[in-house]
Amino acid sequence: MSNIRRYKGARSIPTPSAPTTINIGPDFQQWETVGPSFFDHIGDVEHRNEIGYNNNLTYKDNSGRNDIVLAKVARDSNYVYFYVRTNQWLTDAGSSPNWMLLFIDVDRNFTTGWEGFDIVVNRHIIGGYMASVEKTESGWDWQLDCLVLYGLIGNEFQFAVPRSSLGLKSTDPVKINFKWVDNMIRDGDILSLLQNGDTAPNGRFSYVFNG
Repeated sequence: MSNIRRYKGARSIPTPSAPTTINIGPDFQQWETVGPSFFDHIGDVEHRNEIGYNNNLTYKDNSGRNDIVLAKVARDSNYVYFYVRTNQWLTDAGSSPNWMLLFIDVDRNFTTGWEGFDIVVNRHIIGGYMASVEKTESGWDWQLDCLVLYGLIGNEFQFAVPRSSLGLKSTDPVKINFKWVDNMIRDGDILSLLQNGDTAPNGRFSYVFNG
């Protein structure tokens, strides 16, 4: 990948739309004017049940669940807002652990946090449409920071994370990497992102937001 960027170049990071306040609840039309849109492949959650080539092994995987297709980020002086859309209606939030997790790299330092991610949102869902915001300094050792309100209808999901939880002041630019993950099977195993459920973007990549 580094050589592709070196010899073929890469597009510039898109400029976000102006700061805006998102009301967390059942209204998702307010995201229509927010940009940029971060896309993910459609249809990559199909279950697998195939015989391996030239062996007697059958490879099975039925962890594909919520097919993530679109993500967005907005911000104002108090919060950073996150939005995600799936191809079909979202499964029940209480159906299993690791339901629609958002990982955030707030310092863009791969040596901190878990695989570079310092924050995970929604690892625990609390009654009353509340989701957890957890932090780690090193490894898969998440500590609760706060609870945030989320909105969910059909195939759309949104919540607001306080700037203070991201270590940002009200006037600081928002420069983060982020990644959506659904149904990673093995906690703390980065390779699970390649094998199970769905990730956006794919594999070990992350979206980049400079706002």
